[in-house]
Order: sequence, then C-alpha cells, then structure tokens
Amino acid sequence: LDEARLTLAQAQRAVAMARRAAHVGDRRMTIGFLPAAEVKIFPAMLTYMRARFPDLHLVFNSLTTAEQIEALLRQEIDVGFLRLPVGDQALSWEVVLQERLVAVLPADHPAAAKEALTAADLAEVPFLRVMARHAGNLSDAVEGFFRAHRVEPNAVQEVENILTLMSLIGMGVGFSLLPDYVQRLAFRNVVTRPLAGPPIYVDLAMVWRTADRSEETTAFRAIVREAMQGIQTET
Repeated sequence: LDEARLTLAQAQRAVAMARRAAHVGDRRMTIGFLPAAEVKIFPAMLTYMRARFPDLHLVFNSLTTAEQIEALLRQEIDVGFLRLPVGDQALSWEVVLQERLVAVLPADHPAAAKEALTAADLAEVPFLRVMARHAGNLSDAVEGFFRAHRVEPNAVQEVENILTLMSLIGMGVGFSLLPDYVQRLAFRNVVTRPLAGPPIYVDLAMVWRTADRSEETTAFRAIVREAMQGIQTET
C-alpha cells in the first residue's frame, strides 16, 4: 500500500510538473522603460527577479513616457518607468530615481572646453528639445532652467526619442539638457558637462495599474525598491 501511494504521488507530481512546464510560456511580465531605467535600474534588480520567478518571462519595450501611459491603460505593459506627471486615477506610481540635469553637446564645440556651463554659455548654441508630450517633467525642468536665468534657448528641432537626440548631437546639430544617465551611453563625438549653480533634478517614476495586485507585479515593485535603496546606500 505504501509503495502504491508513493507511485501515485510521483505520478501526480509528474503531471503537475508537466502542466507547469506547459504554462511557463504563458507567464510573462511586460515592462515599458526609458533609457534611464535600462542604465540605472535594471542591472541592479533583474538578477533578483529572475531568481525569485525563474519561470517568468520578462519582456522589455522601449517606449516614450506618453506611449507607456497609453500602453498601461490598454494593458499592453504591466509596469512602466517614465517621467511624471501621471494624471490617470487608474494608475499608481512612486519615484524610484532622481537624476541631475546635465548639458550634452558635441565634443568639438568651444563650450565643451569648460568644466561647468551656465545658461549664458548655451544661449547661442542650437538647442535640441525633447517633445513636451514625451518628456514629462524633464521638459518642465529644462524650461525652468532657462527661465530662471532669463535666457531664451535657440531651439532648432524637436525629437521624440532620446537616442535620436544623442545621435543628432554627435553629428554636431546642437546641444540638449538631459538627465545624467546619458553619461553612461557610448555615443561618439558627444560630451556631457554639469550645469553651474545648484543642481536641478528630474524624477523617474515606476508606474503600474492600481487594480493589478498580482504576485509577480507586487514582487517586482518590492525588488525595485530594495535594489534602488541599496544603490542609494552605496552612494
């Protein structure tokens, strides 16, 4: 009887494992992100997430802030990393990263020879702007910087994508003001310089659907918090 029970238990376990394996491909979490999250957040937490949920398939979509909000509401992504504000009550958010604003300009531009740049240094340089719809609070921080120094930037072009913006800077089209994660991006002929005066910070938020209480999403948020706290403690 004992051997029969053991055989039955083993058979049931085999069936359960087979069913689990069949559904592994169905367990997935889709994450929308800006480059800042890819550079500063994901390396610190993905190992922990994969260790806790080894059967969970993580899918990453590079999207602008506006695209992420729309994708969250359409349930196309589960978590987003984007710029504030988030005005829809169906979404919850928390700030997970604060980044310092820096000037990004062609390496051969005369202003690049300075250690820190003022608004006056940049007044006559062609300015490349991220479209406000896609930039969130980054646009507010940039406009606030110029307004505080009573400088009207020489805006020559607007773009949707940060990576496109970096390419244009590398080609010598102009300069921009961006969060400091860009210092870790390898773009030829591009340099970053701090802004003179008190630092200006922009927030990156983690956003999810308020009604989403799934185990995976809840654990993901907790792991991001823990990872970011560890980074802040080290720095």
